[in-house]
Amino acid sequence: MGELLRMEGVDKRFGSFYANRDVSLSIQEGEVHTLLGENGAGKSTLMAVLAGDLLPSGGSVRVEGTELSAATQDQVRSASALVAQTTWLFTGTIADNLRLAQPYATPSQMWHALEVARLDKEVALMPEGLETQVGEAGLGLSGGQAQRLSLARAFLSGRRILLLDEPTSQVDVVSEAAIIDALAGIGPEWTVLMVTHRRSLLSIADAAHELRDGVLLPLETAVAR
Repeated sequence: MGELLRMEGVDKRFGSFYANRDVSLSIQEGEVHTLLGENGAGKSTLMAVLAGDLLPSGGSVRVEGTELSAATQDQVRSASALVAQTTWLFTGTIADNLRLAQPYATPSQMWHALEVARLDKEVALMPEGLETQVGEAGLGLSGGQAQRLSLARAFLSGRRILLLDEPTSQVDVVSEAAIIDALAGIGPEWTVLMVTHRRSLLSIADAAHELRDGVLLPLETAVAR
């Protein structure tokens, strides 16, 4: 397996404030990494850099072998699927929302993505199935269902790097367990970095890290799968 994500001595500065300082990280294909830290520690900034939405102020970032720069931002962005803490869905059907990731997805492909996200059985019980209407920001779905629909969309995208920003922070215990079960079962073709403050996600991690005041440290309590 090869290296898919690499950061070497990365700084991210806003004026004189360092959100991230001298961060080095290597993630191999098929690995699941968790990133813990208090609010304001720089976790979301680091994820935005890895997603290609922000350029580093210093150091280097490589995603699937491409070094992040102003010229390669679009290429880096297209390498990963980012699932944000706040679920973004638009008014339309479940199928419409899934097709944002893959416009030509077949019903079979959509059902498979929902199955991987542990949402297929719940959608199958809805009167209209894939054609069930949902409102803006997931109106009509529970928080956990909306978050798993976002995960299904990421799985459907065809991108094999998943960047998950607090995937369980807005859901109840039952939905959290379903999301953890989904992430534990996705298989080695997926490479995952999760930002979280919940240590329950450490159970599915190959490696865990902690950000303290923008500095990345190893977390020794990770449990290998």
